[in-house]
Amino acid sequence: MSDCKKIGFENEKSAKFTLKKILEVSKKKILPKRAYKCSRCGKWHLTSKRDIKVLEKENLELRSLVCEYKTRVQDYSQKLSLVKRERNSLIKEIKDLKSLFSYP
Repeated sequence: MSDCKKIGFENEKSAKFTLKKILEVSKKKILPKRAYKCSRCGKWHLTSKRDIKVLEKENLELRSLVCEYKTRVQDYSQKLSLVKRERNSLIKEIKDLKSLFSYP
């Protein structure tokens, strides 16, 4: 395996220990988020990038929420249409009744 130019840790435990310490004391805006095992050098590194598996899971959850909300909007839209039709029918009925009692 080739060597990386990044700081390498021999094992996951030491990488995560360092990550924890950095998060406790660093004031930087961009901080490492996780440790990962490098396929090039075999050592553990820290990265500020999120794990692709976590992102994929979050995407699935968000897509599910979008579908759920679309369904709710369609349901509410249908209910609103029914209420509007009923309202218009009642308005017409009131007008018809008024015309019956109106004098020329």
